[in-house]
Amino acid sequence: IEYRIFNTHLLPSMIPREEAKYIYVVRNPKDVVCSFFHHLKAQHPDDGGFEGPFEEFYEKWIRGDIAFGKWTSHIKQWLEFCGSSLKQVLVVSFEAMKANLSQEMCRISKYLELDLSDEIIEERCVPKCTFKYMKEHDHCFSPKTVRFKKDFKFIRKGQVGNGKAMLSKKN
Repeated sequence: IEYRIFNTHLLPSMIPREEAKYIYVVRNPKDVVCSFFHHLKAQHPDDGGFEGPFEEFYEKWIRGDIAFGKWTSHIKQWLEFCGSSLKQVLVVSFEAMKANLSQEMCRISKYLELDLSDEIIEERCVPKCTFKYMKEHDHCFSPKTVRFKKDFKFIRKGQVGNGKAMLSKKN
């Protein structure tokens, strides 16, 4: 068996459809817009970065007038692909991973048919998938395909609910 893993935000129509398995991570839209705003604010403007206040970003994000288009179109295409390829796609929520990373990693291991014991998952896998670990090893996770402004850290907060606070300030 040959394993290849890559992280992408591509649409299903843009990825290989061979006998691959996909893990699609979903997240609360309020947290998505908050996270994406911080991400694009730190990204170099020539590479799709955003310069402006959150209120402007939010309106453009809702309309799909920012880099990478309309978020709801992306979700719709992926959910359609999930519905037509149930055995090829495992949907995992960010919130579920934050609530119980061990449980979600067991689901992923089972889906990928990795035959990992609970002990291996708990002792060897989970520690390397926490935000604490990722922050400490930020250089391993930062995208290499775009330029970022000085002192950008790809792994920011990794919390659930920050978008709600940010959106309440907007209103």
